Amino acid sequence: MQNRRIALLLLGLGVTGCASRQPAAPVVTTPAATPQPAPSESVADLTPGQRVWHLRAALNVAALGCPSRTGGAIVDRYNRLLRDRKAEFADAYRSEVAVFRDRHGDAWQAPFDRSMTSLYNGFAAPDGQAAFCDVADTIAAEALATRDLTAMAGPALLRIEAAFAAPPPVAVAAVVPPVRAKLVAATGVGWRIQLGAFTGAAAAAAAWDRIRTRQPSLAGYAPHYEPVPARPELTRLQIGNADDRGSALTLCALAAAGGFDCIAVRRSS
Repeated sequence: MQNRRIALLLLGLGVTGCASRQPAAPVVTTPAATPQPAPSESVADLTPGQRVWHLRAALNVAALGCPSRTGGAIVDRYNRLLRDRKAEFADAYRSEVAVFRDRHGDAWQAPFDRSMTSLYNGFAAPDGQAAFCDVADTIAAEALATRDLTAMAGPALLRIEAAFAAPPPVAVAAVVPPVRAKLVAATGVGWRIQLGAFTGAAAAAAAWDRIRTRQPSLAGYAPHYEPVPARPELTRLQIGNADDRGSALTLCALAAAGGFDCIAVRRSS
């Protein structure tokens, strides 16, 4: 239910046939190096619009990864922000793109994609997730209540930086019985990213056309369409064939670079 609620409130998205071939685009993999704490640039160096966009990225990662720690409220709050602040987030996205166009001219897309991937990977850095989830949950509530999202974005990002800089809690190693470990390995089904659930196949196909036009880095992936259980009027749009959830979240970063939200989902087929 939480995943569907995120998917139904995408920014700027409005589906025929079903494609099952493997993605033709280069496979996006999680970098071998440990991601650095986000944001990747100093908050002071960001424009006001960029700060809002980076805060949205942080809360997107929190909505995807933090409910098991903080509860489902983060998902509800993020969905409400997408709805209530849609125009502000659209302006923030344009501000982010403008910075890269100024820096790189017509070649802006590739460095923009790399920057957004780094940003999302930073917010998803495993060593800081406990503190990040706690502060992001609080910030999401404050973002809903504030009248000036632009003013609060900078201080909020600094608080997130501080959360990643805090000493991590003492880890307790989990012992997985060998039989269970073999079962997990034998039944792994891979991951995709879901870009939305739309009213009918035609609407989902049209959404995919918009996504791949706006974000060329995703265009080489084959779309996968499937009905929503118990909601036959809805069609899910998914792409990718990642080996694990981390790789799927990295692919989500490319979707975010185009202004779209996504969720990582286990493949059902």
